[in-house]
Amino acid sequence: MNSSNPQMDKVLRWVARAWSLPAIIFVFGEIVFPHTSDATVPFTDWLALGLQITAVFSLAIAWRWEIFGGTLSILTMLSSFVILTIARGDFLWEAALVWTGFIIAPAALFLYCGMRTRPNELKTT
Repeated sequence: MNSSNPQMDKVLRWVARAWSLPAIIFVFGEIVFPHTSDATVPFTDWLALGLQITAVFSLAIAWRWEIFGGTLSILTMLSSFVILTIARGDFLWEAALVWTGFIIAPAALFLYCGMRTRPNELKTT
């Protein structure tokens, strides 16, 4: 899957980076300036939130290691979907659309760019 157009690869890589920035900035802002609540939050919600934060940090990792970061981001978001669906007994379609647009889509683009331009990163010696 060698790249035939290095200029297009560069553009796609920067599109993925720009697309991931809103999620990275939002999560960083929530960590620095958290919203506090007196409500009791179930453990499964905390677990899903932790996975979502991991997915966003994985987007930042994908800036350097596209295949690793993209894969980790997608897998942690899918795990979050499964946990929340099991815990609530219903799939959260609205949240899934937002998560897909802000996290999974740029992660998939990072993964695509990495596989297109760095096929040797997948090989082990």
